[in-house]
Amino acid sequence: MIASVLDHLICPSCGGALFPSPGVEDASGEILYGVVRCECAEYPIVEGIMSLGTGSGTPEVVDLVKRGDRHGALALSLSEGAQRALGRLRWVSRRRVFGRLAGRVLIAWALRQAAGDKRRLTTDAPLCSILGTSTFETYLKHRFSAESFWPVFALLPLLRQRNGVVLDIGCGIGHASFAIATTIRPSTLFSIDRTFWELFLARRYMSPESTVIAIDVNGPLPFRDASIDCVVALDMFHYVDSPAALVREIERVTSQDGLVTMLHVHNALQSNVAAGKPLPPTSWLQLFHRIPVRAFSEPRLVEDFMVRDQLDLLQAHQADEIDAANAIDLIGSRDGLLFRRYEGIREGALDARANLRINPIYRRIPDDGAMRLEREFPSEYFRQEYPLSEKYLPPSVVIDGLSADADLPRFVEERSEFVRHLMDNFVILPLPERYL
Repeated sequence: MIASVLDHLICPSCGGALFPSPGVEDASGEILYGVVRCECAEYPIVEGIMSLGTGSGTPEVVDLVKRGDRHGALALSLSEGAQRALGRLRWVSRRRVFGRLAGRVLIAWALRQAAGDKRRLTTDAPLCSILGTSTFETYLKHRFSAESFWPVFALLPLLRQRNGVVLDIGCGIGHASFAIATTIRPSTLFSIDRTFWELFLARRYMSPESTVIAIDVNGPLPFRDASIDCVVALDMFHYVDSPAALVREIERVTSQDGLVTMLHVHNALQSNVAAGKPLPPTSWLQLFHRIPVRAFSEPRLVEDFMVRDQLDLLQAHQADEIDAANAIDLIGSRDGLLFRRYEGIREGALDARANLRINPIYRRIPDDGAMRLEREFPSEYFRQEYPLSEKYLPPSVVIDGLSADADLPRFVEERSEFVRHLMDNFVILPLPERYL
């Protein structure tokens, strides 16, 4: 975390300014370990990630940082289980009978519990090797193939219009932040989520350019009024406890001509896997009062992107089409000029050629000087949740002249037109370094 970003931030509890204490910096001046304070609280910075919460484990992490125990601070931050246990047992350390000794014993126990999580998440292995086999972690490996992610690509031309200070809310392990950072290159990119281990992976693998903050967005956002030029919230609005409160905060922090994009928002009128707490489209729209917001059918936007190579925000989607969509995209701004038709958008969305790789959803089968790719959804659950992914991802592809992944850079250079075709069909993707 660079100290200068504190100019954008406030304490989420008291609204006061935040000031850093002397900390451990890297060669570029970024604070890796330290403490940020205001009038009411102290917050830790661990591995460049600032945690602006007062939940389980926070006081202990602050204390470990102050004592210079970087390994302990990271281990405890990475382990949600150890933090929950500390929260339940913290009352023990406050009893006179046990006092500070009991507190030290609890910390030592929690750090032992956290050691396994730290070993798993701090290796040098590729990201997909670190992620486990749970439904959620499998989804994270294949998120670039999920139709719920594709609106980010479709809206990149729009996001470029407001690429000053960008906020990615509920960023997870950073898929959207990666796309934003590598294509529109904002002056400042804030990536926020409540889960430290996901943010750790986001910063390490997906978007090291981001300013990463751990905070629960069910509470106040830690940004000054009108300090954000563009808000991106992907596949998270329907999981918020109080969406009305979040909207009030978003409207507060968005600049006068800023842009708000709430993408892949579940529609209560239709069925959704892992639905969360969906609302009908009209109810989602009624949450906004200070920023004019329009609703769009996500299947239409995806189809426009995949088939017509355009983003059409000029033509309003009819109410019956929006109501029939399982997910909608909410786009808001006081600047009506943003709502227009953007043509030829796919090349700009998928042209980050630094690390082109074969989409991991395809199984590679060497075939006599060629490579045959067979689409394999990670689970039936995934296939059912993303019918547009099944519709648009080719089930089988044969690539002549490519026999191994190691030959892909040469193949990209020699067969650029064919590679462009494969990129347009999401067979080849620009992926973060060390993703696979």
